[in-house]
Amino acid sequence: MPYISLVSWVRFSSMTDDQKREQENAEHLNGFLLAFDSIQDAGRNAWEQLTQSERDRHEKLIRALPNFDAAKFLKCTGIDLDSIPTDRPKNIVVDGVEYAPVTKE
Repeated sequence: MPYISLVSWVRFSSMTDDQKREQENAEHLNGFLLAFDSIQDAGRNAWEQLTQSERDRHEKLIRALPNFDAAKFLKCTGIDLDSIPTDRPKNIVVDGVEYAPVTKE
């Protein structure tokens, strides 16, 4: 499970215009500390920060927990594992090397 923090540092270069107006000292500090409203918001943010391979690995480990319940996990973390598509392309292994599929849009 990814580390869930109720606060996150937002670099000045990543701030929205509204955040720059609201956070007067952000330019001098090169950012500001964003406090999430709930553990669910923080959980969703932590999940979104993971790469796809990290998400896949964490999802597999989480679902393997004894008595895992996706609805309770959603309520506690804000992460909806049941909304993750199950038909997503799988990695393949050729001669011991794992390859991830690339989709073209």
